[in-house]
Amino acid sequence: SGPPIHERLPAVPDTGDRPQALADALNDAHTRAQSDVEQGAFGGLRDLATLLHANGFPSKAEPCYTLLREAQPEEPRWIYFLADLRQQSDDVKGAAILMEEVVELRPSYYWLWLKLAAVRQLLGNVESAMEAYRRCLDFEANNPHALLETAREHRRHERWEETQAVVMRLLVHNPEFS
Repeated sequence: SGPPIHERLPAVPDTGDRPQALADALNDAHTRAQSDVEQGAFGGLRDLATLLHANGFPSKAEPCYTLLREAQPEEPRWIYFLADLRQQSDDVKGAAILMEEVVELRPSYYWLWLKLAAVRQLLGNVESAMEAYRRCLDFEANNPHALLETAREHRRHERWEETQAVVMRLLVHNPEFS
């Protein structure tokens, strides 16, 4: 599958006029990542990826997450972080595809069903979004955001009794929404 992982690490980015502490932290994380991956460990690569991501270097974080995904294909975090990077760069469709992979690996991530539903709505896939809200409710039965969207969908279709029942459930279980 190509060159060894340690040869595919991105270079440390130029931090410009940011604090020297950031440049030092990135250099340290890069050195640890190289050392770790040569020994089959990935803690340093994880630290490098999240440090790059958190400090606004998405083009450098993405290859790190991709390498982590290759090394640990059953770990959903790496796919989720790739989806987050795609969403931040306005690649909503790419984010949705990656989120689908995450919920396939971990269907009980109710909060990701919420995010996936919102992305599906942005893409105009209302029925698919409603399915994601239903899946969220399978794992967190009274999630206020999923209930609110379910009530809105019932209202759109003029299903007044269903709308009222969902709104009452929302308010009973989530009084802060009243």
